[in-house]
Amino acid sequence: MLPTTIEEIKQGLMAWTCMNCGSLFEESDIRQITEGTSLKCGKCGVSLEIGLYRK
Repeated sequence: MLPTTIEEIKQGLMAWTCMNCGSLFEESDIRQITEGTSLKCGKCGVSLEIGLYRK
């Protein structure tokens, strides 16, 4: 087993996904949701808010 690199950890922390379908969000989508506005997933259409990610 190979050790996890710092870069891999960084990428994992920065990867936001839809809680319904698992698709990755773009950087602009992440900015939108962290600013407090809801985000509609482009793949499955579910509406997400920052509160879902702060549990």
